[in-house]
Amino acid sequence: MSIYLITGITSYVGKGIATYLIGLKFKVYGVSRNNPEINHDCFTWIKNDLYDDSIPDISQIDCLIHCAGDGWYGKSSSHYLHANCVITDYINQYIVRNNIQSCVFLSTIDVYGDNNNNVLNENSLIINPKYYGLSKYYSEEIMSNNTKCLVLRLPSILGKGTHGWMSDTVRKLINHEPIFYTNTLTNLFTHPTFIAKLIIEYFGKNSDSAILNVAASPPIESQLIIEYVKKHTSSNSMLKPIKKVLSKDYIIDTKNLESIIKPMTIYQILDLYLHDVFDV
Repeated sequence: MSIYLITGITSYVGKGIATYLIGLKFKVYGVSRNNPEINHDCFTWIKNDLYDDSIPDISQIDCLIHCAGDGWYGKSSSHYLHANCVITDYINQYIVRNNIQSCVFLSTIDVYGDNNNNVLNENSLIINPKYYGLSKYYSEEIMSNNTKCLVLRLPSILGKGTHGWMSDTVRKLINHEPIFYTNTLTNLFTHPTFIAKLIIEYFGKNSDSAILNVAASPPIESQLIIEYVKKHTSSNSMLKPIKKVLSKDYIIDTKNLESIIKPMTIYQILDLYLHDVFDV
């Protein structure tokens, strides 16, 4: 595969995937409403906000990577329906119209909703997902109508622009603020670079559609994550566990992922993240 079209190219995820592919001299078209400011002979920006079916047709696209859409920000059901499902339907029509043979949809582990199993795999039940997870699940169904679609159910994607526990923790460590935490076993992280590598590896080995859960391996305790970042940011923050025992939370089974590519460790992901955001 040599020619990619990526939606949501100004997001840190889309831009990170594109940067990796361009570094390998793949041709990349990026679609977004704002200029991603990627200056490279292998990159072409297409200005489009995706709110109608108006992306210009491009011949010879080998793979479309659909990164655009809204993340979990507690917005309304109607917002997620339009921002995720309706736009995904437009993208699906584009794929069919341009006879694009392979596509990738960036979904989320939030599709599993209220499933309380300690370990989640691709066969785990979808139980009452919230609006965001539900919109991504419906979008999976739309994209899976295509001949060859790889659906990636993703955890927290660390990079410049990420939101959530990890970014809040790093900010506090940088500012030498106290950290109060619950120690859990986790592997719920990945990085745009790994997503790009996975896409290349998958389509190099497979010709079928698939759903893959993505996560780091092996799982480690969140206390070790905080201590690692504290050391690498030269922080003086006090670390204070809320509970002294290891709390139970879920992790992602990476067995199917490992049949395609070796997952990144959490420490490898943290190194990339800290370099992306803080250059430490």
